[in-house]
Amino acid sequence: MTDWGDVQNLPAYVQSKMLDHSSWRRGENPLPRGCSASDIDSPSANALDNCGAIILFELERGVERTWLNVQPAQRGTYQSLIRNTRHIAAVCSYDVPVTSERFIDTRHDVTAFQLMAVDGAMVSLTHVIVGNEHWQNFVCAWFQSLDQPEKLRRRVITNALNNGRQNRALRF
Repeated sequence: MTDWGDVQNLPAYVQSKMLDHSSWRRGENPLPRGCSASDIDSPSANALDNCGAIILFELERGVERTWLNVQPAQRGTYQSLIRNTRHIAAVCSYDVPVTSERFIDTRHDVTAFQLMAVDGAMVSLTHVIVGNEHWQNFVCAWFQSLDQPEKLRRRVITNALNNGRQNRALRF
């Protein structure tokens, strides 16, 4: 039996550290000002920073991962990092075979994601949004202007206040 934090699958763990953030800066629709994702060592998050409005994102192997699948202490750390800020957190699923021995492209390999915003004591979650195009649209929308992150964050919170009735319509 393994405990939280133990490496359970060494090849999968090694691959999870092999991230390629470069496609955010080149090709079609690159992020402005040369922005790209950065690795954060504590917690093991990645970040996309739009002039102080940050998307923290956790990459998890598997289909449609949710914040409820993330270890409680780790989820709590994310909640603390984004509480009452301009930031938002995402848990992202990817399905790059460990045997491929290639880096995980943080732009093109995300297959699904769930957003979390924290306002005071209220934790707001979206449903799991499936499709890489939605991940790219969300990130690009975040960088559309300097006031766009707060608008998107408010949409996540408002959606949760409506008990998720609009979750299916929440697209970016």
